[in-house]
Amino acid sequence: MKHIFLLLTILFPSLISAQSSTLLPGRIELPKVATLVTCTSNEMGRMVYRISDNRVYYCNGSNWQEMTGGGFALPYSGTGDSNSNLFKIVNEGNGRAIYAESQGNGLTVGIQSIVSHTTPIIDNMAVLGHNKSTNALGAGVYGRHDGKGIGVWGATADAGIGVKGLALPVSMGGTGTGTGVWAESMGGYGLFAKSNSWPAIRAESVTSDGVYGLSTEQEGVRGQSVNGLGVHGSSYTRHGVYGYTYGAEGYGIYGSGMHGNAGYFSGNVKITRDLSVNDGNGIIQNGNSTQLKYYTGKVTFNYDLAAFGTAISDDIPIASFSAKPVVYIGDIESQSGAYYKVVISIVSVDNNSIRLRFYNASDTAISFGATWNLIAIGAK
Repeated sequence: MKHIFLLLTILFPSLISAQSSTLLPGRIELPKVATLVTCTSNEMGRMVYRISDNRVYYCNGSNWQEMTGGGFALPYSGTGDSNSNLFKIVNEGNGRAIYAESQGNGLTVGIQSIVSHTTPIIDNMAVLGHNKSTNALGAGVYGRHDGKGIGVWGATADAGIGVKGLALPVSMGGTGTGTGVWAESMGGYGLFAKSNSWPAIRAESVTSDGVYGLSTEQEGVRGQSVNGLGVHGSSYTRHGVYGYTYGAEGYGIYGSGMHGNAGYFSGNVKITRDLSVNDGNGIIQNGNSTQLKYYTGKVTFNYDLAAFGTAISDDIPIASFSAKPVVYIGDIESQSGAYYKVVISIVSVDNNSIRLRFYNASDTAISFGATWNLIAIGAK
């Protein structure tokens, strides 16, 4: 004990002299100042107590650093110049590293971050959210609104991008197979975009789909516009708009026009299967708005007919119609013999066949052969 007391009597006078402090039982009394003098290398390590704000400061050789109680005097403002972190907090538990709350009812901001350089040479971020999770859980940036407002808001003052999502390619440390932006809703819109003059959503892909929409019950992609285009698709080599449905009652592409056109095509249109128009009434319609279809075919006959003789054909099959069609005999081709002396007429028609009558209008026997074109139009 005597040795310890002797060591303290040697060290503390030196400490008291260096800091101009007073050693008292149970405490050290620092020098009290009204203002802080200039912090230089000569003052480095000096500690003082400033009576104007009741806080302790120490000199690091260039600036005075407040060190009282581990807190900040509010409002607080600080400026530094570093290529590393100026302020870093690590929470090794499950709580929040930083919690900020604004309780005003006006234009309040919980956290504001600004990158003030107006001409950066690379991409920079005012806010960077990074989640190091390697599974599918968590989010880099999460926004929530308890009412009917906006969870995450992105805005651009010029022709930039309000919100951009990027699935990192392999060259940037990603796999190149993720989703840049994922929108999901349990009841409302997964993604709602509105623009007063430009497209509300523009999606572009070099090798795949610009927009890919998938729904198990409703529309995969639904577009609506008051004066412009609800959905506009453009492709240099493939499909401008491609729609596909798994259900028998659904439509790959569905367009509805309350006052205008449900669809407009400028150029060639190719349809590989059935075309149903106006609930089955079709493009070709009769006076009763019944959808019609047409059939074209050929029939070939070779006959010997006596003078003023007649021959009736067997049933000639045509396409099936829902009612008896109207049949026309068209031009003749591949003819031979005295075909020009023959008068041909239709003697019977039913839903899927016809019969023809051949009459020799001359007073001599003839032989002939020819192919006639047929046209039938009737209810589909």
